[in-house]
Amino acid sequence: MNGKVEKTAGAAKAVGFALREDALVTPRGEIPWKDLFALRLYWRAPQKRIERGGLRARVRVFGTERAEIDFTEPESGTFLPATVRVRGRDRLEISFESGDIVEPLGECYRVMQVVVAPTLLAASGKGHYLLPLFSGAITPVEHSRPIHAVDRFYSQQSEWEKYGLFNAFGLSTPKGSILGIVNGGEFRAWAETVAEPGAASRQFATIGLREEPSDMLEQETKSVVFRHLPKAKDYTGMALAYRDYLLEDRGLATLAERARRSPALQKALSSLRFNVFMGMKNWPFKPDGSSPYFSSTTFEEAGRILEEAREAGLKNCWVTLVGWIKDGHDGAYPLHFPVNERAGGEAKLRELLAKIRSWGWPVTPHDNIHSLYSASPGFDGSLAAVTRGGEMEAMGLWSGGLCNIACPQLWINRYGGEFDRIRELGFDGVYYIDALATGLFRCHDPRHPADEKAFALGQARVLGYVRDKFGVSAAETPATYILKYIDYGAAGGSGARAKFPKLIEGDTKALLDEGGRYVPFYLAATHGIIATQCGWIAEYRTDAGFLPLFVDGAVPAVETCMRMGSIGDYYRNSIRDVLEPYRIYYEIVPDLVWGLVTEFEEFAPDCVRYKYDNGLEVFVNATDRPHGALKPFTLRILRDGKTVCRANARQIGDRRFEIGDRR
Repeated sequence: MNGKVEKTAGAAKAVGFALREDALVTPRGEIPWKDLFALRLYWRAPQKRIERGGLRARVRVFGTERAEIDFTEPESGTFLPATVRVRGRDRLEISFESGDIVEPLGECYRVMQVVVAPTLLAASGKGHYLLPLFSGAITPVEHSRPIHAVDRFYSQQSEWEKYGLFNAFGLSTPKGSILGIVNGGEFRAWAETVAEPGAASRQFATIGLREEPSDMLEQETKSVVFRHLPKAKDYTGMALAYRDYLLEDRGLATLAERARRSPALQKALSSLRFNVFMGMKNWPFKPDGSSPYFSSTTFEEAGRILEEAREAGLKNCWVTLVGWIKDGHDGAYPLHFPVNERAGGEAKLRELLAKIRSWGWPVTPHDNIHSLYSASPGFDGSLAAVTRGGEMEAMGLWSGGLCNIACPQLWINRYGGEFDRIRELGFDGVYYIDALATGLFRCHDPRHPADEKAFALGQARVLGYVRDKFGVSAAETPATYILKYIDYGAAGGSGARAKFPKLIEGDTKALLDEGGRYVPFYLAATHGIIATQCGWIAEYRTDAGFLPLFVDGAVPAVETCMRMGSIGDYYRNSIRDVLEPYRIYYEIVPDLVWGLVTEFEEFAPDCVRYKYDNGLEVFVNATDRPHGALKPFTLRILRDGKTVCRANARQIGDRRFEIGDRR
């Protein structure tokens, strides 16, 4: 038996995971094989969805590290062969091939979902569940009312406000933690959290096999990996274990490894992201794209903004021009050309790009490769993803009008050549693609069908292509599945920096209302794998100032304009406010972005300590109360045990803000 079993108070508990002929031994007790899965079926005759547990289980192959087990649901006859593996004492993997499932009564019963290990994370008393929301959220195990929250991994358009970035869940208690990761089948999977006052709460993963009962079974390996972390008392230990998963199971390379062969990446990561917003059709957005255009900045004005930034002390930036395309930001995709005439046209853009590059700064095009606006002169409905009913798939109402989403199976074939044309303008160094990983879509067009996995990875692979062409790739919403393709991710903050938390409704909202909060789980796990920006410097104008940047392990960035009225901060305010974090991040500790987290602990919400593998150690208290030796609103950075930087938050009341030109 692989793992020591100890008898305690009428139940068997183990130091780790182990296999027995009749049960799975876990740190939280034994699970009889019959209870390892539950099936959710569609019963065609009464058109009802039912759940069935208590499956018949026959062990076909058994060893101390692997068991192959055949499961049968008695009522429907559904046959599910599965494999259970343990590695050492701390790792368990439960997997099955969806193509191996047999439905002998499929005329009447269709299996829709498989619930994996529904009792493994059952708990009561002290402890927290990890929720796959934003960069992570936690909620207490016990709640005052019945709650059943269902949260899909990653984001789906119908629940975009949940904004999921990663494929994990888990339980932390004072006696240790268990992290769960959906390693196969993640694009159609959910974490379910069930609170039942007076009984043990539960959390488990549900793996989807079909979208509709009439669909054929998906052909994919489905698997859930569990890590036992006996020394991890909260989410911080789970974050480090998830980092190990990204490096070992996903095979991701670190920033440091990639930068050895990429001068462009070295340059970008030693530079401040400086966005200049040119303009857009403004609110209220109209479906036909006829909203009036607002000019925030011309190309000539962008040059003056950047000259002031250099004079102020920002010596290394990578510049992103937002709205350089026809009709400005989100104006006319899938078209990029002609260049935005209201900002000055192609000749003025070329002059600006030549000026920026003469300083040795990368200059970046802001792009949306997936958007198809029906008002665009380049609109082509044959490229659109199609719903089951045959309509074009919609993804929001933006400045260009109603946005239909392109099918990634086709878009690159038609518009991929524009990347060369964009580079010829003078853009180089970094390519930024906006709003990727903001929804799981399908395409039902029989000419170019794509399920969620094909859709998501079809978009992501373009990032790998532009990285090869321009040097560095960057994207909004850096979900786990695009980490392979990017170097820099924008958005994903924790705590008050999380986007749209007030829009969450239903049982997930109830979990968060009763003692839940957002945490930098994913940010800590991915630090040193990508650089992450959680917000613009203008969003840090609170009593804590820029200190939450260091709580999240994020890099500073600005988005500016000459005239406020659409998007962007008045440039002089942003330049002034970013000077101190710029000095810390790009002059005092320029290698901070490269470090992998080796130690991570939370003293209180927004008061943390990071230690990195390059000898840097960060203590930050972004709260108004002392925590141990950490004074309110303070930052301290050490290198090999010696202090190299101290900082205090500047109070908002001590600042004088310029209004900016609103013409």
